[in-house]
Amino acid sequence: MTVEAPPCPCHVELIARDPARNIYRRYAIEASPDLFGAIVIRTAWGRIGARGQEKTVSFDAIEDAERHVRATLRRRATSPKRNGVAYEIIDSSEVNGEFWGKGSLIPR
Repeated sequence: MTVEAPPCPCHVELIARDPARNIYRRYAIEASPDLFGAIVIRTAWGRIGARGQEKTVSFDAIEDAERHVRATLRRRATSPKRNGVAYEIIDSSEVNGEFWGKGSLIPR
């Protein structure tokens, strides 16, 4: 089976800030192909300025990787309901909307 990798290592960085409530959160997702043709998704999160936590998952099919990333971004989109602070995109390799999906941070 041939896996079509994203055109480049893709990434998106999000932050949620509310100084009045001492909320300073960051969230980063990075996708890149590995040496064996699988798509590796690395997710990092935590307080801004702190080491935080990381999780790495690998997918053989790009559709599965896209589904995972979109589900993760949909969860970040529900942050205002859960925490009272919305995440905003501060950096993204996104050019054409194909991998991340521009509507990913809009709650559904």
